Amino acid sequence: MKSLAALCVLCVFGASAEVLSPSPSPSPASGSATTPSSPPACWRDVACTGPTAAAFPGPWDAHIYAPATRRPQPRRILSLAATGAPAVDGPSYADGMPAVLTGNGSALVFDFGIEVGGVVHVRYRDDNVNNGTRTEATTHRLGLAFTEARDYIGYVSDSSNGNYRGPHGTLLSPDGALRSPPLAAGAGTYAVPVERLRGGFRYLTLYLVVDDDAGAGAGAADPAPPPTLTLDDVRVEIVFQPSWPALRAYQGYFHCADDLLNRVWYAGAYTLQTNAVPSNTGRVTTSTIRDGGWLNNATVGWVGGGRSSSSTPPPPQSVLLDGAKRDRWVWPGDMGVAVPTALYSTGDGASARAALATLYHYQEARTGRLPGTGPPALAHGGSDTYHMWAMVATYEYVLATGDEAFLRQHWAGYRQAMAYILGLVEDGDGKGDGNGDGLLSVRGLGDWARAVNVRNGSAPNMLLYHTLVTGAKLAGFVPADLASDDPAQNLTAVWLDRAARLRTAIRAAFWDPAAGAFFDGWMNRTLYPQDTNSFALAFGLLDGDVVDDRDDDSNDSTTNMTAHVSAQLTTNWTPIGPASPELPPARTNADLGAVLASVPHAQAGFTTPLGRFRAGYNMTGDGGRGADNNTDDHVVVVTWDTPAGSTGWLDWGSGSM
Repeated sequence: MKSLAALCVLCVFGASAEVLSPSPSPSPASGSATTPSSPPACWRDVACTGPTAAAFPGPWDAHIYAPATRRPQPRRILSLAATGAPAVDGPSYADGMPAVLTGNGSALVFDFGIEVGGVVHVRYRDDNVNNGTRTEATTHRLGLAFTEARDYIGYVSDSSNGNYRGPHGTLLSPDGALRSPPLAAGAGTYAVPVERLRGGFRYLTLYLVVDDDAGAGAGAADPAPPPTLTLDDVRVEIVFQPSWPALRAYQGYFHCADDLLNRVWYAGAYTLQTNAVPSNTGRVTTSTIRDGGWLNNATVGWVGGGRSSSSTPPPPQSVLLDGAKRDRWVWPGDMGVAVPTALYSTGDGASARAALATLYHYQEARTGRLPGTGPPALAHGGSDTYHMWAMVATYEYVLATGDEAFLRQHWAGYRQAMAYILGLVEDGDGKGDGNGDGLLSVRGLGDWARAVNVRNGSAPNMLLYHTLVTGAKLAGFVPADLASDDPAQNLTAVWLDRAARLRTAIRAAFWDPAAGAFFDGWMNRTLYPQDTNSFALAFGLLDGDVVDDRDDDSNDSTTNMTAHVSAQLTTNWTPIGPASPELPPARTNADLGAVLASVPHAQAGFTTPLGRFRAGYNMTGDGGRGADNNTDDHVVVVTWDTPAGSTGWLDWGSGSM
């Protein structure tokens, strides 16, 4: 089941070409004699509960980006000129070590070859006392700067602290660089403090800082030679996927004859893997950072029970966050995609469960509203669309895992969340009974994908339709002892009825027959958003239906809505991925989910161009030259309507790649 399920989600996440170079397999990257005899299998104080081997080993394992050890070394060493000139490629790590920094400000750049994250460890030798270049008045420190992309290599780090609180969103305090305490003479080690761990980077700049209050060599007949620092070993202690003893033990896989699509899929899986972190290593709030730097020691997950008055967090466990570097918080806006993607690729259900449990723990008891972000920010009331995405993710989690204990624990919270969002539906029938046929009118307008959001726009209403349909299915999974015998409380029937009436209202309010697409809302009737029209396909709102285009009863003109919406979406395509007309110049992957959900109805060849244009551009930097249509592969779409471990049915559909 997992191998088929893995094909169901083509996880295409944007990433720089600089972070996409699979780890060597099966041995660790650039191992050497300095490798510890017993490297740590899991992260520090997190229990080792993850898998120890891949569920479906095969040739596709070559595409896995995850390192084979929790303490990988860099792959290459680059030189960096003090003038700020671009870094220059150098030897492999194995050939270039030990490496020597010579003189104040001298620097070397260590390239790990892939995105990594965690605590950097350096083993060094400072022998300057013996050669007369270091006195008691002289201190040597090690400077460290981090970046994900080669363009930003230098003596300062790229941005991670999120402190864009200045006028017009300007950065108030840049990350800068770390500096070690004064280094002891002779051989020593330095480890970055755990609260200063770096969530995501590929390039590490190490440079020598010389503080000489008395002036080194002052008064000497001959100037002293420049100080040196020998670097014997550099490695990073990986913080992500903290409960897994084997980082490459994926529980799902994807494989086809198109190598780029294989790389795309595994890049998406690795992205989610780097986002699963210990619950006590989140980013602090921006107000905490005033003078530069960064801190990653906030508690961001609550993996215990539901809503509770307890203020004592449980022991650290793995939790799925929005991002590895800057966005180290639980963020429900992505969870409708991130949760199933993680489940069907790496198979990491524990981190998804913890993220959802965190949201239910902080659910507002009075209103039933779920937070717009997890702790420490806890943006209550900021976004009703994020509220719904968390509900969709709840269904996706239970569907894939069959976790009845989780469903029992949070079913009351889920029902209250549904009551909250349905309470925002207008009484279109005029009865005022709270069971209206009108449109959703959101109160929390926050949604990153909108330059201008409106209360009763088409996209939030499409999402409510999906929330109702998935909620109806989730109600069917509820154990019998939690279900009501009252026919009026048959939530599957009740919510499906609400979905059907909302569907009618959406089509009446937002369909433009002349354009063959849904428009944004009353504020902009000429904008045909990518998200709205992708949702219509992905959420089954159309399913090949026809609508009457007649302005009167004089003829019988009809339109296949699926075909027209599919065609309209292609008008947004560019060589580097689909443009988002509602938030230019953003490029998003909403189209891809729509196509995968409606393969039997979509135009032939729809899927591969999207996967190659958007993700191919990000991975190769070549602008995405389009699809290779010479393959004979097919996308296999597999859906099921019962939780994992239960008897269900499969719906197969194939589309030419």
